[in-house]
Amino acid sequence: MAKKTGLGRGIGNFLSSSEKIREVIEEETSKLMEVDLADIVPNEDQPRKNFDKDELNDLSKSIEKYGVIQPLLLKKKDEKYEIIAGERRYRAAIEAGLTSVPAIVKDVSDEISSRIAIIENIQRKDLNPVEEAMSYKHLLDSQDLTQKELADEIGKSRQYIGNTIRLLKLDPRVLKLLEEEKISTSHGKNLLSIKDGDKQYKEAMKIIKHSLPVNDNSGNTRADKREIADIFMEDLRNEIERTLGTKVSIKKRGKIGKIEIEYYGDEDLSRIADYILQRALWHMKRFYTTYLVSAFSDRAFMGNSTGVVIDDGRLTDLDMENIAKDINQSVIVFVRELDRDRYLTRFFTPHGEINLCGHATVATFYALAENEYIKSEDEGIKKIIQHTKIGKIPVELEYKDGKIQNVYMNLDVLLEEKFEDQDRILKILNLKKDDIGLEICENLTMEKISTGTCDILVPVKDERALSSIVLDKKEALKISEEENIISIHAFTTKDGKEIKQRTFSPIIGEDEEFGSGTSTAATMYYLSSNKITEEKSLTAIQGDYIGRISKVYTSIADRENRVRVGGRAYVFMNGVLYI
Repeated sequence: MAKKTGLGRGIGNFLSSSEKIREVIEEETSKLMEVDLADIVPNEDQPRKNFDKDELNDLSKSIEKYGVIQPLLLKKKDEKYEIIAGERRYRAAIEAGLTSVPAIVKDVSDEISSRIAIIENIQRKDLNPVEEAMSYKHLLDSQDLTQKELADEIGKSRQYIGNTIRLLKLDPRVLKLLEEEKISTSHGKNLLSIKDGDKQYKEAMKIIKHSLPVNDNSGNTRADKREIADIFMEDLRNEIERTLGTKVSIKKRGKIGKIEIEYYGDEDLSRIADYILQRALWHMKRFYTTYLVSAFSDRAFMGNSTGVVIDDGRLTDLDMENIAKDINQSVIVFVRELDRDRYLTRFFTPHGEINLCGHATVATFYALAENEYIKSEDEGIKKIIQHTKIGKIPVELEYKDGKIQNVYMNLDVLLEEKFEDQDRILKILNLKKDDIGLEICENLTMEKISTGTCDILVPVKDERALSSIVLDKKEALKISEEENIISIHAFTTKDGKEIKQRTFSPIIGEDEEFGSGTSTAATMYYLSSNKITEEKSLTAIQGDYIGRISKVYTSIADRENRVRVGGRAYVFMNGVLYI
């Protein structure tokens, strides 16, 4: 399988960048404040490396006299503030002797911050050619764009973008001269035809020494000049060949030409035609890679299934609600990469949005790892951060021989309260008082425990009692609303090593779940905090009473009140969602 170059990226994501940037700058939550210069650090992705000293001095004098009129745009980074836009003002303010500057502080991802910095600088007229070329290359590499797509976004021709980036192939010494503007961009383009670096540098020094105009830079033969003219066309032809996977020729006579595309049989023709037609529909349709995944199982049609949609940031809440209703899985996860090893997830059932879902988390990151949206490890644990509506949740990906094995989430657990209305729960589950407790510890009560979602935990004596449960859905819905819980979770254990469990969640449309990560984590906490077991890790079996067995692994994590829970998953379908 071809490696994915980014998550939620590509043209659909990038073409909305200008709109996103405007939203970032103009949103009502903008926070204007005075920030100490000592607390501000430059953006590493700032494309401008050289600042004109005279211009900086002029700006410094103006700031000294009138102050900083236009606030800097900053983002919080660790204990400092990183510059998104306004590094010239920052440098001039330091030179003017200021100790603080007005700034708008934004809570944005590194991805958006970097994009704003680059596009803001591209739109300025005083970038030197090398800075401009590096800016284009950075955007192409980070956004998985073609040169044509980037050209359309920033209002340049594809040829201009290609020729500008090609300057980076100059000998480093010549590139330095171009950066210092000792030679012109046109000189640089002409020098590209000289393949030998030493000869290229020698010719550049000749241009400087004799102040040669572009047309006099002619150690170049007529053939050399023809080569320069053909560089763009050849690059374009190569790009089309790579894209279509077949031989392509471009023939030009004056301003008129034709493209010839070879195909090898009817199937190959159909493939090429389908691709071209799909590309033509890019701007009319949005499409999203979608997976169906069984969590807590290693095969299809077992475990708890989840839909995973790769989000590009353009889906509205209404879009997500409608998708969840139509796909009609227990949970649909919309996941978007924020930056390296940080992902935003939102969870929707057919009935609406929920804060967190354990099995959906396992399914999501297993699918991303298996399909190489996440860079794999050869062996061991890879740590990432999942951003949810209830905050950041550490997620661990376990690899063996370069393949994803299990996904774990680390949940902070909170004992809400001892649950008092036990008779009501007994009635809802069709249980008797004698059914409450465990074989290894009889005097137990129900507890209300939160792992990000809140459950009422019900310990039952044995599997007979567990299997006898018949849910009163109407009353279960009532108590879920009154107690602000997601699930009623019944469980039992003979030895404190393996758990049998059932989870009832009618408030989110799941009368009985096939497997629940958050409820399993709550059970681990219940057993450990009540000193029912000394085991640090347990296995939970779920779904066997309803024909879809799940196996969930849970353990005590590395700090108090934190539980690790997860398991395996199986991607049994993938496709494209069109909107």
